[in-house]
Amino acid sequence: MCIKAINTLLIFLNFFNIIKEMLDMGWQFTIISFLRFLLAEVEKLVLININRDPAVSAEFSLVSNICSLLPRYIYNPIEVSQFKRI
Repeated sequence: MCIKAINTLLIFLNFFNIIKEMLDMGWQFTIISFLRFLLAEVEKLVLININRDPAVSAEFSLVSNICSLLPRYIYNPIEVSQFKRI
């Protein structure tokens, strides 16, 4: 059964002229994007559920956004160069 599924996948990839390495890169990009979104948004959900005080939420958002500026400037050139590489 596994061999039949692999053969079907290979026929599909050849029909649409999809390169296996590009498909693997697409899956990796999808997983990384999902994890990045998850890690960025989970802290907000936890904060909302733990503390319902708007002043504390506003302070946390401000500090979080200000503190995230430095890693953005440091890692942005690396990230851009990795995604633009062919």
